[in-house]
Amino acid sequence: MEHRPRTRQYALNHFQAALVPSKWRKIAVLVLCVALWCGAMMFHFGTMRWAFCAMIALCGAWAWREPTHFISQIFVQQQDVRLQINRQTVEARLLSGSLVSRYVCCLRWQCGKRVIWQWILPDMLSENDFRRVRVWAKWGQY
Repeated sequence: MEHRPRTRQYALNHFQAALVPSKWRKIAVLVLCVALWCGAMMFHFGTMRWAFCAMIALCGAWAWREPTHFISQIFVQQQDVRLQINRQTVEARLLSGSLVSRYVCCLRWQCGKRVIWQWILPDMLSENDFRRVRVWAKWGQY
């Protein structure tokens, strides 16, 4: 009996990835707001101090909220890519200029006449799906 090693084959041209909102993004917003608040308290006095603190609080609250156009799923089949944005599926094309690294993907999508920038952090997908998206974005384009 011949023994063949098992190999896993993942098709780069056919997969689906479901995204969830990132917790890392919220932690980063909180850390940056606290650092800005400390700077405002140390270096500004009087009315400017409270004006800066109010602006930091407003910016932090705006950044904390979930984006209005959240891409919840990516569907890839052969050359066709579809994104699910707010329960609506649209055709998309990945443009050049996307940043793909080990820790983050910043994807630039062309959806009709619009261009959408999407940041994908590792906690938004399972480990395997994040790896698939990274590999597809870097090498799976024809």
